Amino acid sequence: MEIVAYKGWQRNVRLANKHIELIATLDVGPRIIHLAVPGGKNVMKNYPGMMGKTALQRASTRFGARWFRRPTAQELKALSNA
Repeated sequence: MEIVAYKGWQRNVRLANKHIELIATLDVGPRIIHLAVPGGKNVMKNYPGMMGKTALQRASTRFGARWFRRPTAQELKALSNA
């Protein structure tokens, strides 16, 4: 894991091995903005007009993949007992 610059954003996490490369921006998200086999084509759509921008610069938040963690059974039980 390393922090890299990518298409205008300075804080991005890059995870890679010999099979896959993933880059997720920390500046607007986290959002997965690059997913590919090493040296291959990015399967995530990057719109040039949105790259490197933040919400204050009117970047759309409808790009990349945002994954959410599912609540644990213990967390759900605590919520239902509240």
